[in-house]
Amino acid sequence: MQTKNWNRAVTIEIAGEKRIIARIENTRAAAHCLLEYWPAKRGYYYHRAILGCTMALKGQLSDDDARFYLTDAATEAHLHFMVSLGPAYLDEFDSAIAAACDESVFRDGYPDESPTSS
Repeated sequence: MQTKNWNRAVTIEIAGEKRIIARIENTRAAAHCLLEYWPAKRGYYYHRAILGCTMALKGQLSDDDARFYLTDAATEAHLHFMVSLGPAYLDEFDSAIAAACDESVFRDGYPDESPTSS
């Protein structure tokens, strides 16, 4: 069972006896987080996330689907989470550059048409 890194990492804040900030970059890490650190191991979306991670690890479901199921479970559990704007496999410097580029694009907006030369 191999798992590749997701294109977009998910950072989740799990509050309980200890406050945990988990940066989850692949399906195996998502399954581990759900099984070991999740505050309430119940609910429709929690169980769907466990099943989705299991199926993705077996190659029966995409890793992207497993990531979506994880965020659904986080929403159900009222956990704060953030999905990264750039690929999860980038190092810290590359991630900062990607985030700055994304922020610039979102701030400036997409042009309705490309500029033409006169």
